[in-house]
Amino acid sequence: MLAHHQNIINLTDCQTKLTKKIIDTEVDIDKFKNFYKQLIKINAKSISPFLIIDLLTQHNWFPEEIDNNANIKKLRHALIKTYMKDTNFGSDKVPLNYIYTQYTLNIANELFPHYYESPIYIAVDFSQQLRENYVINRLENSKRLNIHIEKSTSNKTDILISDTHDPNFENEFIWKDDPDIIDWINLDEFIQSQHEENNI
Repeated sequence: MLAHHQNIINLTDCQTKLTKKIIDTEVDIDKFKNFYKQLIKINAKSISPFLIIDLLTQHNWFPEEIDNNANIKKLRHALIKTYMKDTNFGSDKVPLNYIYTQYTLNIANELFPHYYESPIYIAVDFSQQLRENYVINRLENSKRLNIHIEKSTSNKTDILISDTHDPNFENEFIWKDDPDIIDWINLDEFIQSQHEENNI
């Protein structure tokens, strides 16, 4: 991987210059730095012999408003085109599916994070502190969903994530074991459905 280091940096630099040109607007500098760091990781992982083929290399679970957002589509297309033009990077199906998915998530998370005006309040309350911290950290990386994380339920709470059932609360996600990718996708879809209800 070290042998490809400069190729990865060159590709990512080219893509970020193109990104600045396409979005043609003021973007939060910290957000753009995060976008750049994630882009380096995505590009590096796409040529790794250890690339894992899983649901994150497929994009059929993306919510339509993200997958078909005009800003995201335009930028994603430009980034993929630049990737494919670079002779140091492969263009077989798995890496292309992978970069499609990862570029979309990176653009949505860092550059166009606010699809919804009102936040969804999520209480995270586990008996195990390590699992609670893990879930909170993962949620904090999903700011595109416009969520507010609480340590316990309040009168604002929309969703409770816990390892124990609360009979007084309707919208619960009970995760007795570490959540897997299906758990996260189900949560993601439910958050979006809550946003849609709030915006009716």
